[in-house]
Amino acid sequence: MLLFLVPVQEEDWTEYRVEAGNHDFRPNDFPAPHFGADHYTADLTFTPSCWWSQEDTDYTGGRDIYDWNKIGGMTNFFNSNSTHSVMLGWRPAATANTIEVTAYINPKEGRFVTGPVLQIPVNRPLHAEIKWASDTVYYEYGNLSFSYAIPKPWSIRKIGPWFGGNQPAHREMFLKMQAQLD
Repeated sequence: MLLFLVPVQEEDWTEYRVEAGNHDFRPNDFPAPHFGADHYTADLTFTPSCWWSQEDTDYTGGRDIYDWNKIGGMTNFFNSNSTHSVMLGWRPAATANTIEVTAYINPKEGRFVTGPVLQIPVNRPLHAEIKWASDTVYYEYGNLSFSYAIPKPWSIRKIGPWFGGNQPAHREMFLKMQAQLD
């Protein structure tokens, strides 16, 4: 039997927007618990609004350009997004109109961990998956993979896109995405 996978059409994706001076991209998902969920998938495209450089006149964040923004992922339902969470991170690359993407983990113990960095041009679709097994999380994004030992909580919730680090977005930004938690 042949199985054909039909790619999701980008025009069906949700456009997420963060306003200047804010962290949270909108719209947000309702923070519902997902018992037994362990698989996060995202198909996304960064628009040109997501790339900037330190030389841009509207950017005054200095070295915060190296902070990881969040695409989304999973976390312990009872914790904040910055504790016991597995996500995908992004930031502008040094090359114009290129975005860096990485695996991003916030262990319970603190201090985040990242995986290998993928560089992707703006407007190019990216498929990414996070699979959280009982004691290890597995990432696949672009042609990269990464795993990290972290225990899976019994109740998970989905995390949406977030700008920063400690600094809010310096301008309005958009990304297009379809993300799912199973």
